Amino acid sequence: MSLLFTAVLFVVFGLVFGSFGNATAIRLAKGESLGGRSHCPHCMHVIAWYDLFPVFSYLLLGGRCRNCKKPIALQYFMMELACSVLFLLALASSPHNVPAAVSTAIVFFGLLLICVFDFHHQQIPDAFTAIVFVGAVASILLRGYSAIPDALTGAAIGIIWFGFQWVISRGTLVGSGDIWLAGAIGIWLGSGATVTMLMVSYIVGAIVASYLILTKKMALKKSYLPFAPFMATGSIIAFIGFNNLPLALLVIAFLGISNAYLALMIGD
Repeated sequence: MSLLFTAVLFVVFGLVFGSFGNATAIRLAKGESLGGRSHCPHCMHVIAWYDLFPVFSYLLLGGRCRNCKKPIALQYFMMELACSVLFLLALASSPHNVPAAVSTAIVFFGLLLICVFDFHHQQIPDAFTAIVFVGAVASILLRGYSAIPDALTGAAIGIIWFGFQWVISRGTLVGSGDIWLAGAIGIWLGSGATVTMLMVSYIVGAIVASYLILTKKMALKKSYLPFAPFMATGSIIAFIGFNNLPLALLVIAFLGISNAYLALMIGD
Protein backbone atom coordinates (compact mmCIF):
# COMPACT_ATOMS: atom_id res chain seq x y z
CA MET A 1 0.00 0.00 0.00
CA SER A 2 1.52 3.33 -1.05
CA LEU A 3 1.97 6.12 1.48
CA LEU A 4 -0.18 8.46 -0.61
CA PHE A 5 -3.09 6.00 -0.65
CA THR A 6 -2.72 5.46 3.10
CA ALA A 7 -2.74 9.24 3.64
CA VAL A 8 -5.94 9.59 1.63
CA LEU A 9 -7.56 6.84 3.71
CA PHE A 10 -6.55 8.57 6.95
CA VAL A 11 -7.98 11.88 5.74
CA VAL A 12 -11.26 10.24 4.69
CA PHE A 13 -11.59 8.35 7.96
CA GLY A 14 -10.74 11.56 9.80
CA LEU A 15 -13.59 13.36 8.07
CA VAL A 16 -16.01 10.52 8.83
CA PHE A 17 -14.97 10.17 12.46
CA GLY A 18 -15.06 13.93 12.89
CA SER A 19 -18.65 14.03 11.65
CA PHE A 20 -19.68 11.06 13.78
CA GLY A 21 -17.87 12.41 16.84
CA ASN A 22 -19.50 15.81 16.55
CA ALA A 23 -22.97 14.29 16.29
CA THR A 24 -22.20 12.04 19.26
CA ALA A 25 -21.03 14.95 21.42
CA ILE A 26 -24.08 17.05 20.59
CA ARG A 27 -26.57 14.23 21.20
CA LEU A 28 -24.82 13.21 24.42
CA ALA A 29 -25.06 16.78 25.72
CA LYS A 30 -28.77 16.94 24.89
CA GLY A 31 -29.48 13.50 26.33
CA GLU A 32 -30.64 12.23 22.95
CA SER A 33 -30.27 8.71 21.64
CA LEU A 34 -27.10 8.04 19.66
CA GLY A 35 -29.15 6.14 17.12
CA GLY A 36 -31.46 7.49 14.45
CA ARG A 37 -31.01 9.73 11.43
CA SER A 38 -29.22 13.07 11.50
CA HIS A 39 -31.54 16.08 11.51
CA CYS A 40 -31.41 19.86 11.40
CA PRO A 41 -31.34 21.26 14.97
CA HIS A 42 -33.65 24.11 13.88
CA CYS A 43 -36.44 22.56 11.81
CA MET A 44 -35.76 18.90 12.80
CA HIS A 45 -35.88 17.93 9.11
CA VAL A 46 -34.10 14.64 8.47
CA ILE A 47 -30.93 15.30 6.49
CA ALA A 48 -30.69 13.43 3.18
CA TRP A 49 -27.69 11.17 2.61
CA TYR A 50 -26.28 13.43 -0.08
CA ASP A 51 -26.06 16.29 2.43
CA LEU A 52 -24.05 14.26 4.91
CA PHE A 53 -20.64 14.34 3.23
CA PRO A 54 -18.26 15.85 5.81
CA VAL A 55 -16.89 19.33 5.01
CA PHE A 56 -18.04 19.23 1.36
CA SER A 57 -21.78 19.30 2.13
CA TYR A 58 -21.26 22.22 4.50
CA LEU A 59 -19.44 24.19 1.81
CA LEU A 60 -21.90 23.30 -0.95
CA LEU A 61 -24.87 24.33 1.19
CA GLY A 62 -23.19 27.56 2.24
CA GLY A 63 -23.35 26.50 5.87
CA ARG A 64 -27.17 26.41 5.87
CA CYS A 65 -29.89 23.79 6.15
CA ARG A 66 -31.27 22.84 2.75
CA ASN A 67 -34.81 22.79 4.15
CA CYS A 68 -35.17 25.81 6.45
CA LYS A 69 -32.12 27.81 5.25
CA LYS A 70 -31.06 28.56 8.81
CA PRO A 71 -27.30 28.55 9.52
CA ILE A 72 -25.56 25.35 10.55
CA ALA A 73 -23.12 25.78 13.43
CA LEU A 74 -19.53 26.29 12.29
CA GLN A 75 -18.55 23.63 14.83
CA TYR A 76 -19.64 20.89 12.39
CA PHE A 77 -17.26 22.08 9.69
CA MET A 78 -14.38 22.85 12.07
CA MET A 79 -14.51 19.52 13.87
CA GLU A 80 -14.64 17.48 10.67
CA LEU A 81 -11.71 19.41 9.25
CA ALA A 82 -9.73 19.25 12.49
CA CYS A 83 -10.23 15.51 12.82
CA SER A 84 -8.98 14.88 9.28
CA VAL A 85 -5.90 17.01 9.97
CA LEU A 86 -5.23 15.17 13.24
CA PHE A 87 -5.55 11.78 11.53
CA LEU A 88 -3.07 12.93 8.90
CA LEU A 89 -0.69 14.12 11.64
CA ALA A 90 -1.03 10.71 13.29
CA LEU A 91 0.11 9.06 10.07
CA ALA A 92 2.91 11.60 9.64
CA SER A 93 4.20 10.68 13.12
CA SER A 94 4.55 7.01 12.07
CA PRO A 95 4.45 6.94 8.25
CA HIS A 96 5.85 3.43 7.97
CA ASN A 97 3.98 1.89 10.89
CA VAL A 98 0.25 1.98 10.17
CA PRO A 99 -0.84 0.19 13.40
CA ALA A 100 1.04 2.79 15.46
CA ALA A 101 -0.51 5.58 13.40
CA VAL A 102 -3.99 4.11 13.97
CA SER A 103 -3.45 3.96 17.74
CA THR A 104 -2.30 7.60 17.67
CA ALA A 105 -5.34 8.57 15.59
CA ILE A 106 -7.58 6.96 18.22
CA VAL A 107 -5.95 9.07 20.94
CA PHE A 108 -6.27 12.22 18.82
CA PHE A 109 -9.94 11.46 18.16
CA GLY A 110 -10.66 11.06 21.86
CA LEU A 111 -8.81 14.28 22.69
CA LEU A 112 -10.78 16.18 20.05
CA LEU A 113 -14.12 14.97 21.43
CA ILE A 114 -13.04 15.93 24.94
CA CYS A 115 -11.93 19.40 23.85
CA VAL A 116 -15.24 20.16 22.17
CA PHE A 117 -17.36 18.79 25.03
CA ASP A 118 -15.33 20.44 27.79
CA PHE A 119 -15.39 23.75 25.95
CA HIS A 120 -19.18 23.80 25.62
CA HIS A 121 -20.28 21.95 28.77
CA GLN A 122 -17.35 22.06 31.23
CA GLN A 123 -17.40 18.30 31.55
CA ILE A 124 -15.25 15.41 30.37
CA PRO A 125 -17.39 12.31 29.73
CA ASP A 126 -15.78 9.07 30.89
CA ALA A 127 -16.66 7.48 27.55
CA PHE A 128 -14.43 9.98 25.72
CA THR A 129 -11.57 9.48 28.17
CA ALA A 130 -11.96 5.75 27.56
CA ILE A 131 -11.24 6.33 23.86
CA VAL A 132 -7.95 8.03 24.78
CA PHE A 133 -7.18 5.19 27.18
CA VAL A 134 -7.80 2.51 24.53
CA GLY A 135 -5.56 4.28 22.03
CA ALA A 136 -2.89 4.79 24.68
CA VAL A 137 -2.87 1.12 25.72
CA ALA A 138 -2.75 0.00 22.09
CA SER A 139 0.18 2.33 21.49
CA ILE A 140 2.09 0.95 24.49
CA LEU A 141 1.46 -2.67 23.51
CA LEU A 142 2.78 -1.93 20.02
CA ARG A 143 5.98 -0.53 21.54
CA GLY A 144 6.50 -3.66 23.62
CA TYR A 145 6.21 -4.69 27.24
CA SER A 146 9.38 -2.78 28.12
CA ALA A 147 7.40 0.47 27.66
CA ILE A 148 4.83 -0.42 30.33
CA PRO A 149 6.78 0.75 33.44
CA ASP A 150 7.37 4.21 31.94
CA ALA A 151 3.72 4.35 30.83
CA LEU A 152 2.54 3.62 34.37
CA THR A 153 4.91 6.26 35.73
CA GLY A 154 3.48 8.76 33.26
CA ALA A 155 -0.05 7.90 34.37
CA ALA A 156 0.94 8.31 38.03
CA ILE A 157 2.46 11.73 37.35
CA GLY A 158 -0.72 12.96 35.65
CA ILE A 159 -3.08 11.52 38.24
CA ILE A 160 -1.08 12.74 41.24
CA TRP A 161 -0.61 16.25 39.79
CA PHE A 162 -4.29 16.87 39.09
CA GLY A 163 -5.47 14.76 42.02
CA PHE A 164 -3.50 16.98 44.40
CA GLN A 165 -5.12 20.09 42.92
CA TRP A 166 -8.54 18.48 43.14
CA VAL A 167 -8.03 17.68 46.84
CA ILE A 168 -6.70 21.06 47.96
CA SER A 169 -9.29 23.01 45.97
CA ARG A 170 -12.15 20.60 46.73
CA GLY A 171 -12.81 20.28 43.02
CA THR A 172 -12.93 23.99 42.22
CA LEU A 173 -9.64 24.21 40.28
CA VAL A 174 -9.93 20.97 38.33
CA GLY A 175 -12.60 18.31 37.92
CA SER A 176 -12.30 14.58 38.38
CA GLY A 177 -12.45 14.25 34.60
CA ASP A 178 -9.13 16.11 34.32
CA ILE A 179 -7.54 13.57 36.66
CA TRP A 180 -8.54 10.50 34.65
CA LEU A 181 -7.73 12.21 31.35
CA ALA A 182 -4.25 13.06 32.63
CA GLY A 183 -3.81 9.42 33.63
CA ALA A 184 -4.78 8.18 30.16
CA ILE A 185 -2.50 10.74 28.51
CA GLY A 186 0.31 9.74 30.88
CA ILE A 187 0.05 6.13 29.72
CA TRP A 188 0.34 7.27 26.14
CA LEU A 189 3.23 9.69 26.61
CA GLY A 190 5.30 8.11 29.35
CA SER A 191 6.95 9.97 32.22
CA GLY A 192 9.21 12.48 30.44
CA ALA A 193 6.70 13.58 27.83
CA THR A 194 3.96 13.84 30.47
CA VAL A 195 6.01 16.45 32.31
CA THR A 196 6.47 18.30 29.01
CA MET A 197 2.73 18.06 28.40
CA LEU A 198 1.99 19.66 31.76
CA MET A 199 4.42 22.53 31.17
CA VAL A 200 3.13 23.27 27.66
CA SER A 201 -0.50 23.00 28.84
CA TYR A 202 -0.06 25.64 31.50
CA ILE A 203 1.95 27.93 29.24
CA VAL A 204 -0.72 27.82 26.50
CA GLY A 205 -3.49 28.15 29.08
CA ALA A 206 -1.78 31.19 30.61
CA ILE A 207 -1.42 32.83 27.19
CA VAL A 208 -5.09 32.33 26.32
CA ALA A 209 -6.28 33.39 29.79
CA SER A 210 -4.08 36.51 29.69
CA TYR A 211 -5.53 37.49 26.33
CA LEU A 212 -9.08 37.04 27.57
CA ILE A 213 -8.45 38.99 30.77
CA LEU A 214 -6.57 41.84 29.07
CA THR A 215 -9.33 42.22 26.48
CA LYS A 216 -11.91 42.03 29.28
CA LYS A 217 -13.62 39.08 27.65
CA MET A 218 -13.18 37.06 30.82
CA ALA A 219 -13.28 38.23 34.43
CA LEU A 220 -10.24 37.55 36.59
CA LYS A 221 -12.50 35.86 39.11
CA LYS A 222 -15.68 33.82 38.85
CA SER A 223 -14.83 32.58 35.34
CA TYR A 224 -14.25 29.02 34.20
CA LEU A 225 -11.72 28.30 31.49
CA PRO A 226 -11.88 24.71 30.18
CA PHE A 227 -8.46 23.13 30.64
CA ALA A 228 -8.85 20.01 28.50
CA PRO A 229 -8.08 21.87 25.22
CA PHE A 230 -4.77 23.05 26.69
CA MET A 231 -3.99 19.57 27.98
CA ALA A 232 -4.67 18.17 24.51
CA THR A 233 -2.44 20.84 22.96
CA GLY A 234 0.40 20.01 25.35
CA SER A 235 -0.07 16.29 24.76
CA ILE A 236 0.19 16.50 20.99
CA ILE A 237 3.23 18.78 21.10
CA ALA A 238 4.93 16.52 23.66
CA PHE A 239 4.16 13.46 21.54
CA ILE A 240 5.38 14.89 18.25
CA GLY A 241 8.48 16.49 19.81
CA PHE A 242 11.06 18.37 17.78
CA ASN A 243 12.99 15.52 16.17
CA ASN A 244 11.06 16.20 12.97
CA LEU A 245 11.20 20.00 12.88
CA PRO A 246 8.93 20.57 9.82
CA LEU A 247 6.22 18.34 11.31
CA ALA A 248 6.64 19.99 14.71
CA LEU A 249 6.21 23.45 13.19
CA LEU A 250 3.08 22.32 11.32
CA VAL A 251 1.65 20.89 14.53
CA ILE A 252 2.39 24.08 16.47
CA ALA A 253 0.80 26.18 13.70
CA PHE A 254 -2.33 24.00 13.65
CA LEU A 255 -2.67 23.99 17.43
CA GLY A 256 -1.96 27.73 17.57
CA ILE A 257 -4.81 28.41 15.18
CA SER A 258 -7.06 26.05 17.14
CA ASN A 259 -6.36 27.79 20.44
CA ALA A 260 -6.82 31.21 18.86
CA TYR A 261 -10.22 30.04 17.59
CA LEU A 262 -10.99 28.80 21.12
CA ALA A 263 -10.07 32.18 22.61
CA LEU A 264 -12.27 34.01 20.13
CA MET A 265 -15.18 31.64 20.80
CA ILE A 266 -14.85 32.20 24.54
CA GLY A 267 -14.80 35.92 23.90
CA ASP A 268 -18.08 35.68 22.06
